[in-house]
Amino acid sequence: MIQFPDLYCPCEPHLSPHFETIEKSTMEWAQQFNLLTSAAALERFKKGKFALLTARAFPVDNLEALLPIADLNTWLFLFDDQCDETLEGKTAAHLHATTCLLMDAMINGVSLGADSTPPLVAGFSEVWQRLQKLGSDAWQQRFINRVKEYLKACTWEAQNREHGYNPTIEQYMVARVYNGAALIEVEAVEVMYNIRLPEEVIRHEVVQQLGWLAAKLICFSNDIFSIKKELENEEAHNLVLVIQRERNLTLQQALLEAADIHNSMMRMFETLEGWLPSFDVDTDYELQRYILGLRYWIRANFDWSLKDTRRYGLVHDETRDGYWSFK
Repeated sequence: MIQFPDLYCPCEPHLSPHFETIEKSTMEWAQQFNLLTSAAALERFKKGKFALLTARAFPVDNLEALLPIADLNTWLFLFDDQCDETLEGKTAAHLHATTCLLMDAMINGVSLGADSTPPLVAGFSEVWQRLQKLGSDAWQQRFINRVKEYLKACTWEAQNREHGYNPTIEQYMVARVYNGAALIEVEAVEVMYNIRLPEEVIRHEVVQQLGWLAAKLICFSNDIFSIKKELENEEAHNLVLVIQRERNLTLQQALLEAADIHNSMMRMFETLEGWLPSFDVDTDYELQRYILGLRYWIRANFDWSLKDTRRYGLVHDETRDGYWSFK
């Protein structure tokens, strides 16, 4: 019997009042682009509760922003499942070809009515057209770069599988932030809350580090939450399993070490919040809203993984304030 470790997450929960609207709209969007092609796929989608994750991560009233980001998050889960669980989706050649199509869709657009356009590409292109309207040119370029990094990291994983290569802990901890798509979500925070920060503030070292830490916390906690699922799928790209393999540990010991990494990063996030520079009254206010948005995402990942979805088969058991235990 595996004893799951306590994870530290002192972030407050929030939820958008538009959850039901998001859920209905996202299901219709996925069906429109033929992303749910069977009764089993539809049932799996319903159990996933992907819209609820979006509603927790971005507890805003603005449906114009919520609907496309909810569709994007759904797309990311469907794409991730294809990469992890289908024979074709696991190949580097397929992922490279898909990457070219997706990047072309972002930069040049695609004909959404073309029969030759793969459903995942058509759906992604339509979402990107809506997301573009929310952000500045500078933000759009940053977002494009994050998607490119994500797709490149997915191809890297596929190449590792094909060649039987197991990444080191150091290699994996860098790559995971990219292939977990968490940096895409960090970029989305800015437009979801209509936060107006100068580029020099967004690029400030402490602000960048907080964004990276938020992404790492999302990805590494997900590796712990999803360990059962990934063991069943014989997946090697997971922080717990990478630690277990490299350090020759039991699964229990590796889980504890992964939890220690997560908890240390959460405390570093808290420390860095106190190191934020002061600019002017308006900028400082916007910056605090941005950091709060990161905190919402960190907490949303916990609530959704341990309370909402049946994707990982976990049961939440909160034993003391700020810490989470699960079975």
